[in-house]
Amino acid sequence: EPPRVQFSVIPRGILTSVLLPVQVDWRGSVPAGNRLSNYSLAPEVVTVSGDPNVLRNIKVVHTEPLRLNQYSRNATVKVKVVPIQGATVEPAVIRVSLQIVAVR
Repeated sequence: EPPRVQFSVIPRGILTSVLLPVQVDWRGSVPAGNRLSNYSLAPEVVTVSGDPNVLRNIKVVHTEPLRLNQYSRNATVKVKVVPIQGATVEPAVIRVSLQIVAVR
């Protein structure tokens, strides 16, 4: 008997969109003598569109790594979101505003 393959067909045009929160992938820490006191994201949520079966299991959208050791003062950084296979994410770039203060 030949091997069996199971698949489902989703007609073109039947896509779902959901709004999902963005989670920054923080790496490292700010340089010694400084502290990250606050941050904000713009936007805080993104639109993810795609196959409903793919979207069902996605709860958050992650960014590419943001390396904090590069920042010793306030900065606004553009960070890409990690692509999701079988879906599109809009916008694909998030602005992260960092508030960094000197520690005494």
